[in-house]
Amino acid sequence: MEPPSHPLSARRAVLHRDNVRRLRDILRSNIVHGAYRGAKMPSEAELMQRHDAARAVVREALQSLRDEGLIDRLQGYGTYALESPKIQGLSDSHGIAHVARTGFWGDVTHSSVLSRRPVPTPDAVQALMPSAGERVYELDYVLHVHTEVVAGATNYFRYPEADRVEHGELGTDFYEFIERAGLELGATSLTIGTSIADASLTASAGLAPRTPILTLEQTVSDMSGEIFDVAFIWLRGDRFLLNSFAALPHYPVASR
Repeated sequence: MEPPSHPLSARRAVLHRDNVRRLRDILRSNIVHGAYRGAKMPSEAELMQRHDAARAVVREALQSLRDEGLIDRLQGYGTYALESPKIQGLSDSHGIAHVARTGFWGDVTHSSVLSRRPVPTPDAVQALMPSAGERVYELDYVLHVHTEVVAGATNYFRYPEADRVEHGELGTDFYEFIERAGLELGATSLTIGTSIADASLTASAGLAPRTPILTLEQTVSDMSGEIFDVAFIWLRGDRFLLNSFAALPHYPVASR
């Protein structure tokens, strides 16, 4: 049986972890906003001085960012930031007022369809889309930015809307795809969560194990308010961040 830890030691351990977390968050923000683009990051000694942090705190914060795939260390050169995640506006992710081939979709170079077929309506889809019948049309695909797989989705379209998308070419922009099919988008909802790459994504999408993943559960409705599509989506959390901005009616948005 291990002896109980000393209260002072326990408090120090908590303080140390909190210091690591705060420094990691500051450095992650710098990376996301391109502070180290094209140049190596400050040395451990510089970070210690700049943030009044112990060496152990700096090293653990950097290790956490390495584990996230945001930085790497090159022997004889130092620590450098890898590709900064792209900040994607939530309004464009919803598809409302979407401009073709902009935002996230503007970076997509090609898509790969993994499955497109009629399937019995899953219970989770039925719960979100009560008007679905016994069968829906499944469209499962991944999206590439050049050689990297960066996102994927499984869409379930109800009939008769499914008849319009069954033979359409997905291309590089989902909202263009449903527009070409003649489907009218009235509203969308997004439920956002997080996860990590599991064995299936490691195998099919080539992601490193435990790559951070953003998960999005989406419903797409027509102008009458009827949901005609339910989608389960994932995005690489080390390549994309979601941004949202809201203001009161008289806030001077133009000066932001």
